[in-house]
Amino acid sequence: MTAKRLMLLATYNISKDRTEEEYDEFCREVDTPFYNSIPGVVRYSNWKVVEENLGSVGFKYIDFIVVEGDEPFKMFEDNQKIKDFIVKWEEQWAEFGTDEQYLGKNYQIVKLEEVAAPD
Repeated sequence: MTAKRLMLLATYNISKDRTEEEYDEFCREVDTPFYNSIPGVVRYSNWKVVEENLGSVGFKYIDFIVVEGDEPFKMFEDNQKIKDFIVKWEEQWAEFGTDEQYLGKNYQIVKLEEVAAPD
């Protein structure tokens, strides 16, 4: 039996006080290298919506986080480096405030299980 392939999907917007160019640079120089250095992260990448074709989404940015194991949320919850990084990210980039009341508003994260793929 083949192991399940899991991914985390994060969607969000950045603060209106920051520019896309600033955030793109942060993603290339800080965010992506940081997450790709975490044990258990197979591949982390940042994407942004550049055109809506059919319908509309409520977010500009998407992060794809391919992970090992069956408990990717636990892996992130148990890692103090990640928790500290998220606090700094929220202070610098969050669309809303950093208070607990904005939990689930600044970003949304879901766990995905691959159903079918060519490999």
